Amino acid sequence: MSRTFTVPGDFATLAEAVAQAQPGDVFELQGQVTAGRTELHVPVTLRGGVLLGSEAQLLRLYADVTLDGVTVQNPHGHGVVCMAGIPELLDLRIDVNGTGIACGATAAPRVLRAKIVRCAIGMTIQDDARPYVENLTITSMGSGLFFRGRGAGLFNQVGILAGNMAAIEVSEEASPELVGVLISGSGAGGLFIHGSSTPRFTSTNILRAALDAVEVRGAAAPVIDGLRAEECFKGGLLITQDAGGTYLEVEVRGCMNAGLTVNERAHPEIERMVLAGSSQVGARIYGAAQVEALDLQVSQNLKGGVELGGDARLEAEDLVITENLQFGLVARDRAQLQAKRAQIRQNRGPGLVLVQQTVGVLHGAVIEENVGGDVVTDGEAQLTQTA
Repeated sequence: MSRTFTVPGDFATLAEAVAQAQPGDVFELQGQVTAGRTELHVPVTLRGGVLLGSEAQLLRLYADVTLDGVTVQNPHGHGVVCMAGIPELLDLRIDVNGTGIACGATAAPRVLRAKIVRCAIGMTIQDDARPYVENLTITSMGSGLFFRGRGAGLFNQVGILAGNMAAIEVSEEASPELVGVLISGSGAGGLFIHGSSTPRFTSTNILRAALDAVEVRGAAAPVIDGLRAEECFKGGLLITQDAGGTYLEVEVRGCMNAGLTVNERAHPEIERMVLAGSSQVGARIYGAAQVEALDLQVSQNLKGGVELGGDARLEAEDLVITENLQFGLVARDRAQLQAKRAQIRQNRGPGLVLVQQTVGVLHGAVIEENVGGDVVTDGEAQLTQTA
């Protein structure tokens, strides 16, 4: 049978309580309890009260410990570190100077209805840790969530207001799944995905990030399904180096730079993407990038629709470029365009411009009503059009 004790009361300090703890014990914290670094190796419950840290680390969990309704405060460093077992962190409020919750080794904590405020980093997940998280809010001076190693886990309904780092960073071989993410007012970027990581994001909203809403580098290959990015002070999506991935149901509006930038050797696959209202071009694809796009819509961008350069290649089906305030699509250098059922209409500059050693192959294209002419080529470019 479980035993219930009060701290202070039955035990003067948390250290005394932990020293005599048996599996199943419940320790009810009375008011504010000050504690140094505390390791829990047996499955016990800490309930209620305020736990105030006096050292760089406060709680380290190595068993199926339950923290229920505890407020964790540590002006000297970190909050809760999970290193093993399946701890349950329920209805926590964490206010610390370091990391709110850290998950390492093989820990698989369940974190439900947690609020992390004023931290350097909200939550770190590394090694082979795999938390299950539901209803998490983070207000961070640095990053909200940071994944590395082979960190994974499932995150449902996460809200982040981040400071001078990306709201969510996924690196190395990490492969988390996140569903229902809201990032508002990040002081840096929204998602920073790099290394050889393979995260999956479903239903993500990013508002007013100071840098790119999403930056993908290295050999990362995310799946991003359902993204809305608005009014970011740099660009929408930046996909670079050897990154790939799949991008579904994406809408980027009102960014200061290009809604989509793909360069170097990046090779994303895109399906159902809208790029609208950028202060620059809608999409910029260059270097040796190769982009496959199905149902790409580019409209009402200030400096034009789509820009291809270098040795880039764009293969598109159902490409719609319309009502951009300058050109529709410009290809230069040695870029290649292959498009089926493209519509390039009502742009305020020329519709399609192919110059230098570019190659364009269009099947079933409609190019009309463009103010600066529908098709412009020079003597070097090759254009083939079929019905």
